[in-house]
Amino acid sequence: IEIIESSFIQNRAAQSGGAMSITDVEYFRIFDSYLLNNSAANYGGAISLYNTLYSLFHRCNFKSNNADLKGGTIYSHTTRCIYSTDSKFLNSKSGSGGAIYTANLHSLNMTNNVFSNNIANSQKGGAIFFEGSRIYMNHKCILFKNYAKSLGGAIYMNGKDKSYAMIHQIHVEGNRASDGGGLYISFSNNVSIANVFFISNFAYNIGGAITLFITSIQITSVYFGHCHFAGNTAKKSGTTMS
Repeated sequence: IEIIESSFIQNRAAQSGGAMSITDVEYFRIFDSYLLNNSAANYGGAISLYNTLYSLFHRCNFKSNNADLKGGTIYSHTTRCIYSTDSKFLNSKSGSGGAIYTANLHSLNMTNNVFSNNIANSQKGGAIFFEGSRIYMNHKCILFKNYAKSLGGAIYMNGKDKSYAMIHQIHVEGNRASDGGGLYISFSNNVSIANVFFISNFAYNIGGAITLFITSIQITSVYFGHCHFAGNTAKKSGTTMS
């Protein structure tokens, strides 16, 4: 399935996928499209993906999409790879994963995306809830003023066995959560964070910028390089990291 230069505005689903629900598809690609004010009662305010192989979003604008439970803009379950480049995710809301919610995903690849003012109003991942094996977020991604009621104001990451997280060259500013105002990372293997700016993130509990929870004593490595932390706050402990 390929969609080019299309708009989806004010569509509503009683269950999942306010604008579209994609199931059992090998390739799903959407380019230069605009999705506004779509909603779903359960999952995927704009798009629901289930059992797809590869999905690509390029130069898309997602704005003010909402799902009551998971994935204000995009919900994905049992998908191998999701790629998003040069896209904007703005003002979306859900219980978990204000903009994007993934479960049982092999890899999430984000390049030059903007996530701003997204809300997880009951649980985790103000902009992104990630559950899977590999997450790559790099090259000028911006996460700005997202909010989660519990964990991960910008991103909640829950890595599976042999998981890997690479967070490079992004900007994380003004996000809020109970724990992990910017990022909440729960991983069992490799974590690499480099050339990242963490500015003015806030945690009501611990980890103003980052909460890092290592789930295995056999973790290979946690790497931080050339990062900048300024003005982050936690009410209890770990103004930058916990």
